[in-house]
Amino acid sequence: VSPMFHLADLGPCWATTALLGTHVWLPRFTVPDLLDHLDTHGCSATALVPSMIAMLLDELARTPRALPALRHIGYGAAAIGRPLLERLRARFPDIALVQFYGQTEAGG
Repeated sequence: VSPMFHLADLGPCWATTALLGTHVWLPRFTVPDLLDHLDTHGCSATALVPSMIAMLLDELARTPRALPALRHIGYGAAAIGRPLLERLRARFPDIALVQFYGQTEAGG
C-alpha cells in the first residue's frame, strides 16, 4: 500500500518477487480496501506506516476480522510509539513484525 516510487514499496516488492510470491496492490490506501484485499487474496504480508497501522487497529476493534493468512507486517517511514506497537502485538501476537528504515534517495 506504500507509494511504488519509495523503498517502503520497492523493498517488499523485490523480496516478494525473489520469493516467487504474488503481488496485490491497492490504487490508494483505505482501511476497508486493505481489509478486503487481505481477506480476498489471502495476503500473508503487508507493509504499513504507523498511521496506517493505527487506522487498521481502530477498524479491527470496531469490526473484528480474523485475517488468518496474515503472517508478516513490515512497518516504517516514521517512528512507531510504544503504545501503538503494544496494541499491534496484542492484536496480532503471532505475526512477525519487522521495522524497516531506508532512504530511497540513498538506495536503502
